[in-house]
Amino acid sequence: MTRIYFDAGRKAYDAYTKKQELLNILNAKYSSGDSTLISKIAISDQKNDKIRSQLHTVKQHLLNELTLLILESRDSFRFSKALNASILIYSIPTESKFEILGSKELANLSKLLSEKISSLTMISPQLREEQKLVTTDQIKIPSLIMLPIPEENLILIFSDGVFDCGKYVKENSAEIGFKGGGNPISARLMFRDAAQLQAYLTTLKKT
Repeated sequence: MTRIYFDAGRKAYDAYTKKQELLNILNAKYSSGDSTLISKIAISDQKNDKIRSQLHTVKQHLLNELTLLILESRDSFRFSKALNASILIYSIPTESKFEILGSKELANLSKLLSEKISSLTMISPQLREEQKLVTTDQIKIPSLIMLPIPEENLILIFSDGVFDCGKYVKENSAEIGFKGGGNPISARLMFRDAAQLQAYLTTLKKT
């Protein structure tokens, strides 16, 4: 036996009214009538898909350009005793075309940077003095790139895996007071606020 259920009376009237109001809103948004609404939505979705594809291409070009800018700043690497690594803190120019890149897109820099960072051969004056190295001595030091994103209270870190980014976060998050996670070549450090983020960077620059 087949049973059929349906609403009637006031309940049915209220349901129909709400659906009609929704239909009117959609018709107004897509400049359509009841009979053309579905096709207008399909056309709009196609246009949006094309725009999203174009935006993805633009963002990928920006990531490639930003990668080159970061690598061109390699002379700004300095040794940090706190991290036992050569670090570069790179600040993205404010009010620039790179502003459309959020942390989600910037995290993709790990794929572009990991193969190019490689552990630098670097002798810092402080390390030379501490280890009493002579001019001809060379020492391999793990390299680390830090990308602060102040508007999100976040720092992205990248390496070639010699400096294990994920391990650093796991071992230091509780003591320093940030949250986050990652893998050997990239990780994110999430801070409570901009002041805590800046204090962390200041500490690194002093050590």
